[in-house]
Amino acid sequence: DKVRFLSSDSGKGSAILKGFEYCWELANGVSYDAIITLDADGETLVEDGLRVLRNAYDRASDKKRFFGKGNRFHARNGFSSDSNISAINILAHYLVEKKLGKRIYDDPRSGHMALSSDLIDEVVFRRNEDSFFIVSKGYGIDVELSCLAYMLGCPVYQTDVWFERKRERYQNGFIPSEDLTEYRKFFGDNLVDSALEELNFKNIPLLK
Repeated sequence: DKVRFLSSDSGKGSAILKGFEYCWELANGVSYDAIITLDADGETLVEDGLRVLRNAYDRASDKKRFFGKGNRFHARNGFSSDSNISAINILAHYLVEKKLGKRIYDDPRSGHMALSSDLIDEVVFRRNEDSFFIVSKGYGIDVELSCLAYMLGCPVYQTDVWFERKRERYQNGFIPSEDLTEYRKFFGDNLVDSALEELNFKNIPLLK
């Protein structure tokens, strides 16, 4: 097992991209199947990451090109797909549906993801080039990666995962300013402003 420690906190998205880069370096031309991402705050189970991977792999027609996404909002956790969801999650739903033209999952901001190696090469490394073009350096990475995968014709497969809230950073009544900034980078100011207007979120205070 190998662990890469980062000397500074440059955001979740930056950490995930550095993790992808590290795996690519370790592979050194040797093929690998997929990478699983998990939040490390204790709110989710490590074994659920393997379930997300297995479900996506089993359902994918192309075993080298798939994307799995964990869903925290389901009956097993005491949530429905539309209840007890914070303002930032409602905003993310709206933006994804407007950009893609449909609702492709119930939990766009979930950190449970499973990406096949070919998809990572295509989305992150531009087919093995060394430059990134992901714009999200923070929590927006969870939304951006799944949107890019779908836009490139890769199905997004959802799996219910266990979830226990341990913090209230994303409580209703607030929108994290970091997330809003990242959504503006990826979705564009016009779409974000339209979403805030239609959802009646323009006066919701920002959480820094």
